[in-house]
Amino acid sequence: MQKVRNIISKTPLIFRVVSLYVFMYFLIFIITFVGQLLRQSDYGVPFVYHKPVVYGDIVLKKIIDGQPISFAVERLNIALPVKDGAYSADIGGWTLSDDAVYYAQMTALPNNQRGSTLIYGHNQDKVIARLSDLVVGDLATITTENGHIFKYTYVSDAIVPPDLTTILYDNPDQPRLTVMTCEGIWSQTRRLMYFNLVEAE
Repeated sequence: MQKVRNIISKTPLIFRVVSLYVFMYFLIFIITFVGQLLRQSDYGVPFVYHKPVVYGDIVLKKIIDGQPISFAVERLNIALPVKDGAYSADIGGWTLSDDAVYYAQMTALPNNQRGSTLIYGHNQDKVIARLSDLVVGDLATITTENGHIFKYTYVSDAIVPPDLTTILYDNPDQPRLTVMTCEGIWSQTRRLMYFNLVEAE
């Protein structure tokens, strides 16, 4: 013990202070690490800090979604009911009518978290032919049966072959509305119109 005291007394003060700080830093690291392990064992998942989801100036504090019942683009005087759409083997095509648009049920519900919601309809004046006049920034609104309103802004479009199925499985990190209709003289292609979420209430 005396030898240890002699060694410590002969050690310069700076080394003793630095050693003390290193020891304290190591101790804090161990305590923090053990605390995270305890959280993991208590809740079954590692401790992760989750930042709030932000779109523009909107901070989304809770998850909201709903079954779509209406679709509107006010500037183009479009206001239509939304019905459930599905592929029918009997008719060899998708559910369609001349008085509504359809929600492709295998795609994401309108929501404020992520994924692509696909709405489609006839390229007819009474349905969504007027969407050919969209300009970047136009606002589309989806209302859901549980009273939520989702507002999307038009950003771009694309012409794709009719057998493109990847649009049914899109899962972007941010919520998106995709509207699809026929395109071309013989309806030989499809037009996809992409809208990004700007407000959910």
